[in-house]
Amino acid sequence: MLVEPKEVQPRKRKRTTKALKADKPNPEPKAIKGKFNILPELTDEQISDIRAELDFLSW
Repeated sequence: MLVEPKEVQPRKRKRTTKALKADKPNPEPKAIKGKFNILPELTDEQISDIRAELDFLSW
């Protein structure tokens, strides 16, 4: 009694997470919040006021 072999279907490889991530389009980078503090431009008068206040507080 001869048994004919069944048609063997090739196994599908599971896609790795790396491959799945590579298929996704890159989202636009989010703006960095709170990492960089932008210092305002101070006038000479404001700077001298701040220095005077610091001198007073440290005294």
